[in-house]
Amino acid sequence: MRLYHFSEEPAIRVFDPRPPLRHPESEALVYAIEDAWSPLYFFPRDCPRIGVCEGGKPVRLLIDARFEDLWRNGRLFRYEFDPAGFMDCKDHGVFVATRQVLPIAVELLEDLPGLVAGRGIQTEIVASLTDAAAEFYDFEERTFRCREHVSMIRMALLPDWPFEGGGPVVPNRDSGI
Repeated sequence: MRLYHFSEEPAIRVFDPRPPLRHPESEALVYAIEDAWSPLYFFPRDCPRIGVCEGGKPVRLLIDARFEDLWRNGRLFRYEFDPAGFMDCKDHGVFVATRQVLPIAVELLEDLPGLVAGRGIQTEIVASLTDAAAEFYDFEERTFRCREHVSMIRMALLPDWPFEGGGPVVPNRDSGI
């Protein structure tokens, strides 16, 4: 299994556990994503998107038109980790470590739209990601409208997002690699 972390920073030598920036009250962790789910992160950090996933991988990605240029012109660094010591969160390929982690490799990723297309994933640029979210989630009832796994990532960055941001994925302490 391959685990990755994506960043716009080119030279991270050590990953120290820390709480997510938008949730400083959360447990300090190092986050990683399994390869099959990694296209959810072929985006600059501050690019909101919705990923629709079936069979353990993304099959459709929606991006707000206001962030399209950021995505098309973005570049990332993909850090690879040894999976030893990571816990499976049992949530869309997310793994976490509670200790310091050293990357075993780093790779520059450019042409982010090409990387998504190369995985056979349908991408849609939508006028309003806020409006598109209602296709998948009933915000009044707080329930999903579909059977697929839907990841809404960085939605609170949308200027017209009327809801609170979601919380971070938390570890499943019963699972390790």
